[in-house]
Amino acid sequence: MPLLTLMERPAVTFEGMDLWENNDQGCEIMMRHLEEARTVAENADAYSANAERILRDFKPNEDMLEIFKTDFQLRLLWGSKGAMVNRAERYDKFNLILMALSRKLEPLVKHTEL
Repeated sequence: MPLLTLMERPAVTFEGMDLWENNDQGCEIMMRHLEEARTVAENADAYSANAERILRDFKPNEDMLEIFKTDFQLRLLWGSKGAMVNRAERYDKFNLILMALSRKLEPLVKHTEL
């Protein structure tokens, strides 16, 4: 899907566009990513063997594994009730939090400074 998105973008580069938003460079970057992904896939056996060797005597703590689960992260960030609401409501609330922090922490800009 990202390759199609890159190919559909206009060829004109507008001010403020990121490097990857240019068709020619974006496709080149995409090809490099695909080549690196192929390299990782080709070396998967070596990575697995290395991980098994390093983790041979590792004993995971089941209680600690809980912190890597999505449900735990949702409860941690939003509380048990907030984790049950839909994503849009959480994003709206997060946006309000960011706006409040911005108003509190960023210096006021005077009109004369603009």
